[in-house]
Amino acid sequence: CNTSEHYSVAYYRAHLHELLHHWQQAYDDYLLAFHLDSAETGAGISLARLQAGCPDATVRDADKAVENANTMCVRTNWNDWVAISVLGAAYAEAGDYDSAIKYAIMALELA
Repeated sequence: CNTSEHYSVAYYRAHLHELLHHWQQAYDDYLLAFHLDSAETGAGISLARLQAGCPDATVRDADKAVENANTMCVRTNWNDWVAISVLGAAYAEAGDYDSAIKYAIMALELA
């Protein structure tokens, strides 16, 4: 995978790794997919979701999760409830529960 045309390959491979609980491989492939075509928000949202709440603590990174989820919310004009819910989860992972609740409510209202 080395061109934007390979985005889907990396994205779906990441999803399959996630289903198999191969967390680091899923993370790596979501990151690859994001780099292959950063205009697509699916990989960015999934990457932020793993950074916010992966069962493997070595994959979690609250600060990057907040940064990446916020970027995906901006890219979707704050109209994607999934991206906003991931932002809420990222804030919860970071310990900012007021922001987590704010974005969880916003996501629920959009959903």
